[in-house]
Amino acid sequence: MAELKPCPFCGGEAEFCQSGYGTESGSVVLSFRISCKKCDATAPGASDHVKMNLRADGHLNIWYDGRGTSELAWNRRSDDAEIH
Repeated sequence: MAELKPCPFCGGEAEFCQSGYGTESGSVVLSFRISCKKCDATAPGASDHVKMNLRADGHLNIWYDGRGTSELAWNRRSDDAEIH
């Protein structure tokens, strides 16, 4: 995963914060948001979830992971070059 940029408002450190959990179709769903530790700011698109279940061999099967998309949303800045 990419490194999270500092908060665009106060320069504080950003972190993943678990905002909920539950089950869905035999999987565990962990909801999260990325926010600033100092001012609690977040960004549009910086919230999502991870869906996983336990495989028969004991390893976790993560079949949906929104962390990467949320990191991109948090790290996007108004002066970033437009992608066409």
